[in-house]
Amino acid sequence: MLPKISSRFSPNLHDYILLGYLVLFIISVLGLLCQIIFGEPNLQLAYLLFALFIFFSSLVIFAIIYLFYSIIERIHSKCNTGIERQCKLDMLLGLSGSCLAGIVPRYMAFYFENVPRHPFGSAYFAFISLFTILLLHYLFVFPAESHISTKANRIISWPLALINLLVLICTTHLAIGYDTPKIYGVLACEIGFSLICASCMIELVRVMRGRVEMKKDTEESENLNTSQDVRTPEEWVSEVVIVTKPA
Repeated sequence: MLPKISSRFSPNLHDYILLGYLVLFIISVLGLLCQIIFGEPNLQLAYLLFALFIFFSSLVIFAIIYLFYSIIERIHSKCNTGIERQCKLDMLLGLSGSCLAGIVPRYMAFYFENVPRHPFGSAYFAFISLFTILLLHYLFVFPAESHISTKANRIISWPLALINLLVLICTTHLAIGYDTPKIYGVLACEIGFSLICASCMIELVRVMRGRVEMKKDTEESENLNTSQDVRTPEEWVSEVVIVTKPA
Protein backbone atom coordinates (compact mmCIF):
# COMPACT_ATOMS: atom_id res chain seq x y z
CA MET A 1 0.00 0.00 0.00
CA LEU A 2 2.80 2.42 0.77
CA PRO A 3 4.20 2.41 -2.81
CA LYS A 4 0.76 3.25 -4.14
CA ILE A 5 0.25 6.01 -1.59
CA SER A 6 3.63 7.52 -2.41
CA SER A 7 2.86 7.44 -6.14
CA ARG A 8 -0.33 9.45 -5.79
CA PHE A 9 -0.60 13.13 -6.62
CA SER A 10 -0.61 14.67 -3.17
CA PRO A 11 -1.93 12.93 -0.04
CA ASN A 12 -5.10 14.27 1.51
CA LEU A 13 -6.54 13.79 4.98
CA HIS A 14 -8.06 10.41 4.09
CA ASP A 15 -4.64 9.10 3.05
CA TYR A 16 -3.11 10.06 6.39
CA ILE A 17 -6.04 8.52 8.28
CA LEU A 18 -5.63 5.26 6.40
CA LEU A 19 -1.89 5.31 7.01
CA GLY A 20 -2.64 5.65 10.72
CA TYR A 21 -4.89 2.59 10.54
CA LEU A 22 -2.12 0.69 8.79
CA VAL A 23 0.24 1.54 11.65
CA LEU A 24 -2.45 0.51 14.14
CA PHE A 25 -2.89 -2.83 12.38
CA ILE A 26 0.85 -3.52 12.46
CA ILE A 27 1.04 -2.61 16.16
CA SER A 28 -1.94 -4.88 16.91
CA VAL A 29 -0.32 -7.80 15.10
CA LEU A 30 2.95 -7.26 16.96
CA GLY A 31 1.08 -7.01 20.25
CA LEU A 32 -0.68 -10.30 19.57
CA LEU A 33 2.64 -11.96 18.79
CA CYS A 34 4.09 -10.62 22.03
CA GLN A 35 1.16 -12.08 23.95
CA ILE A 36 1.78 -15.46 22.33
CA ILE A 37 5.51 -15.44 23.08
CA PHE A 38 5.82 -13.50 26.34
CA GLY A 39 2.29 -13.68 27.76
CA GLU A 40 1.01 -15.67 30.69
CA PRO A 41 1.54 -19.41 30.18
CA ASN A 42 -2.10 -20.28 30.82
CA LEU A 43 -3.25 -17.83 28.09
CA GLN A 44 -0.60 -18.46 25.44
CA LEU A 45 -2.52 -21.33 23.87
CA ALA A 46 -5.70 -19.23 23.70
CA TYR A 47 -3.84 -16.36 22.01
CA LEU A 48 -2.19 -18.81 19.60
CA LEU A 49 -5.53 -20.31 18.56
CA PHE A 50 -6.94 -16.80 18.23
CA ALA A 51 -4.05 -15.76 15.97
CA LEU A 52 -4.42 -18.87 13.81
CA PHE A 53 -8.14 -18.26 13.46
CA ILE A 54 -7.48 -14.67 12.37
CA PHE A 55 -4.80 -15.82 9.93
CA PHE A 56 -7.01 -18.36 8.17
CA SER A 57 -9.96 -15.98 8.16
CA SER A 58 -7.76 -13.33 6.55
CA LEU A 59 -6.72 -15.81 3.87
CA VAL A 60 -10.37 -16.55 3.08
CA ILE A 61 -11.23 -12.85 2.95
CA PHE A 62 -8.22 -12.16 0.74
CA ALA A 63 -9.26 -14.92 -1.67
CA ILE A 64 -12.85 -13.65 -1.85
CA ILE A 65 -11.92 -9.99 -2.35
CA TYR A 66 -9.20 -10.77 -4.87
CA LEU A 67 -11.59 -13.02 -6.81
CA PHE A 68 -14.12 -10.20 -6.84
CA TYR A 69 -11.40 -7.79 -7.97
CA SER A 70 -10.40 -10.14 -10.81
CA ILE A 71 -14.02 -10.47 -11.93
CA ILE A 72 -14.44 -6.67 -11.95
CA GLU A 73 -11.25 -6.24 -13.96
CA ARG A 74 -12.39 -8.87 -16.47
CA ILE A 75 -15.74 -7.13 -16.83
CA HIS A 76 -13.95 -3.85 -17.49
CA SER A 77 -11.82 -5.46 -20.19
CA LYS A 78 -14.78 -7.20 -21.83
CA CYS A 79 -16.93 -4.08 -21.86
CA ASN A 80 -14.03 -1.84 -22.96
CA THR A 81 -14.64 0.49 -20.03
CA GLY A 82 -12.65 3.71 -20.20
CA ILE A 83 -9.82 4.14 -17.74
CA GLU A 84 -11.39 7.15 -16.06
CA ARG A 85 -14.75 5.43 -15.62
CA GLN A 86 -13.02 2.24 -14.48
CA CYS A 87 -11.05 4.09 -11.79
CA LYS A 88 -14.15 5.88 -10.56
CA LEU A 89 -16.17 2.65 -10.30
CA ASP A 90 -13.31 0.91 -8.50
CA MET A 91 -13.07 3.75 -5.99
CA LEU A 92 -16.81 3.62 -5.37
CA LEU A 93 -16.64 -0.12 -4.71
CA GLY A 94 -13.60 0.15 -2.46
CA LEU A 95 -14.92 3.03 -0.37
CA SER A 96 -18.38 1.46 -0.01
CA GLY A 97 -16.89 -1.84 1.11
CA SER A 98 -14.52 -0.08 3.52
CA CYS A 99 -17.39 1.86 5.07
CA LEU A 100 -19.37 -1.36 5.61
CA ALA A 101 -16.28 -3.08 7.01
CA GLY A 102 -15.92 -0.24 9.51
CA ILE A 103 -19.56 -0.50 10.62
CA VAL A 104 -19.49 -4.28 11.27
CA PRO A 105 -17.14 -4.25 14.33
CA ARG A 106 -19.04 -1.33 15.84
CA TYR A 107 -22.23 -3.37 15.78
CA MET A 108 -20.64 -6.68 16.76
CA ALA A 109 -18.97 -5.08 19.78
CA PHE A 110 -22.38 -4.61 21.40
CA TYR A 111 -23.43 -8.13 20.43
CA PHE A 112 -20.40 -9.96 21.77
CA GLU A 113 -20.31 -8.02 25.02
CA ASN A 114 -23.67 -9.64 25.83
CA VAL A 115 -22.34 -13.14 25.02
CA PRO A 116 -19.92 -14.26 27.78
CA ARG A 117 -18.79 -17.34 25.83
CA HIS A 118 -17.00 -15.27 23.21
CA PRO A 119 -14.39 -13.10 25.01
CA PHE A 120 -12.38 -12.55 21.80
CA GLY A 121 -15.33 -11.76 19.54
CA SER A 122 -14.87 -7.98 19.42
CA ALA A 123 -11.12 -8.26 18.91
CA TYR A 124 -11.62 -10.79 16.11
CA PHE A 125 -13.94 -8.53 14.12
CA ALA A 126 -11.66 -5.55 14.77
CA PHE A 127 -8.68 -7.41 13.27
CA ILE A 128 -10.66 -8.70 10.30
CA SER A 129 -12.23 -5.31 9.59
CA LEU A 130 -8.86 -3.56 9.65
CA PHE A 131 -7.45 -6.13 7.24
CA THR A 132 -10.47 -5.81 4.94
CA ILE A 133 -10.33 -2.01 4.87
CA LEU A 134 -6.62 -1.97 4.05
CA LEU A 135 -7.02 -4.63 1.35
CA LEU A 136 -9.96 -2.85 -0.30
CA HIS A 137 -8.04 0.41 -0.37
CA TYR A 138 -4.99 -1.29 -1.83
CA LEU A 139 -6.91 -2.97 -4.65
CA PHE A 140 -9.62 -0.43 -5.45
CA VAL A 141 -9.06 3.01 -3.92
CA PHE A 142 -5.36 3.61 -4.58
CA PRO A 143 -4.70 3.14 -8.30
CA ALA A 144 -1.40 4.82 -9.07
CA GLU A 145 -2.55 6.38 -12.33
CA SER A 146 -5.66 8.27 -11.21
CA HIS A 147 -6.78 10.93 -8.79
CA ILE A 148 -10.15 12.43 -7.90
CA SER A 149 -10.14 16.17 -8.46
CA THR A 150 -12.86 18.08 -6.59
CA LYS A 151 -13.23 21.47 -5.06
CA ALA A 152 -13.56 21.72 -1.29
CA ASN A 153 -17.24 20.97 -0.69
CA ARG A 154 -17.93 21.84 2.92
CA ILE A 155 -21.69 21.73 2.34
CA ILE A 156 -21.44 17.94 2.05
CA SER A 157 -18.41 17.17 4.21
CA TRP A 158 -19.48 18.93 7.40
CA PRO A 159 -23.00 17.41 7.60
CA LEU A 160 -21.57 13.92 7.06
CA ALA A 161 -18.96 14.50 9.75
CA LEU A 162 -21.66 15.84 12.10
CA ILE A 163 -23.91 12.82 11.46
CA ASN A 164 -21.08 10.42 12.25
CA LEU A 165 -20.26 12.39 15.39
CA LEU A 166 -23.88 12.19 16.58
CA VAL A 167 -23.93 8.44 15.93
CA LEU A 168 -20.70 8.09 17.91
CA ILE A 169 -22.15 10.05 20.83
CA CYS A 170 -25.28 7.87 20.86
CA THR A 171 -23.36 4.59 20.72
CA THR A 172 -20.93 5.80 23.37
CA HIS A 173 -23.85 6.71 25.60
CA LEU A 174 -25.24 3.18 25.17
CA ALA A 175 -21.87 1.69 26.09
CA ILE A 176 -21.78 3.52 29.42
CA GLY A 177 -24.26 1.02 30.84
CA TYR A 178 -21.78 -1.86 30.61
CA ASP A 179 -19.44 -2.98 33.35
CA THR A 180 -15.92 -1.59 33.56
CA PRO A 181 -14.13 -4.47 31.77
CA LYS A 182 -16.69 -4.60 28.96
CA ILE A 183 -16.98 -0.88 28.31
CA TYR A 184 -13.40 -0.64 27.06
CA GLY A 185 -13.97 -3.10 24.21
CA VAL A 186 -17.11 -1.32 23.04
CA LEU A 187 -15.54 2.13 23.24
CA ALA A 188 -12.42 0.95 21.43
CA CYS A 189 -14.46 -0.34 18.48
CA GLU A 190 -16.80 2.66 18.41
CA ILE A 191 -14.13 5.35 18.63
CA GLY A 192 -11.55 3.42 16.62
CA PHE A 193 -13.75 2.75 13.59
CA SER A 194 -15.90 5.90 13.62
CA LEU A 195 -13.11 7.94 12.04
CA ILE A 196 -12.60 5.63 9.07
CA CYS A 197 -16.37 5.37 8.54
CA ALA A 198 -16.74 9.14 8.42
CA SER A 199 -13.71 9.55 6.18
CA CYS A 200 -14.91 6.86 3.74
CA MET A 201 -18.36 8.47 3.54
CA ILE A 202 -16.88 11.87 2.75
CA GLU A 203 -14.51 10.38 0.15
CA LEU A 204 -17.42 8.45 -1.36
CA VAL A 205 -19.33 11.69 -1.91
CA ARG A 206 -16.20 13.31 -3.37
CA VAL A 207 -15.84 10.47 -5.86
CA MET A 208 -19.50 10.65 -6.90
CA ARG A 209 -19.41 14.43 -7.35
CA GLY A 210 -15.87 14.82 -8.65
CA ARG A 211 -14.02 13.95 -11.81
CA VAL A 212 -11.13 11.59 -12.36
CA GLU A 213 -7.82 13.25 -13.12
CA MET A 214 -5.29 10.90 -14.71
CA LYS A 215 -1.69 11.04 -13.57
CA LYS A 216 -0.38 10.53 -17.12
CA ASP A 217 -2.34 13.52 -18.42
CA THR A 218 -1.12 15.65 -15.52
CA GLU A 219 2.51 14.73 -16.15
CA GLU A 220 2.14 15.50 -19.86
CA SER A 221 0.61 18.91 -19.12
CA GLU A 222 3.38 19.68 -16.63
CA ASN A 223 6.03 18.66 -19.16
CA LEU A 224 4.33 20.81 -21.79
CA ASN A 225 4.29 23.83 -19.48
CA THR A 226 7.94 23.24 -18.61
CA SER A 227 8.94 22.98 -22.25
CA GLN A 228 7.11 26.21 -23.01
CA ASP A 229 8.81 28.05 -20.15
CA VAL A 230 12.35 26.82 -20.90
CA ARG A 231 13.63 28.22 -24.21
CA THR A 232 16.94 27.98 -25.95
CA PRO A 233 19.12 31.03 -26.74
CA GLU A 234 18.25 30.59 -30.44
CA GLU A 235 14.57 31.07 -29.56
CA TRP A 236 15.41 34.19 -27.59
CA VAL A 237 17.31 35.64 -30.56
CA SER A 238 14.40 35.00 -32.88
CA GLU A 239 12.20 37.20 -30.71
CA VAL A 240 14.64 40.12 -30.67
CA VAL A 241 13.42 42.99 -32.84
CA ILE A 242 16.10 45.44 -33.98
CA VAL A 243 14.80 48.96 -34.30
CA THR A 244 16.94 51.45 -36.26
CA LYS A 245 16.40 55.12 -36.77
CA PRO A 246 16.27 56.41 -40.35
CA ALA A 247 19.50 58.00 -41.49
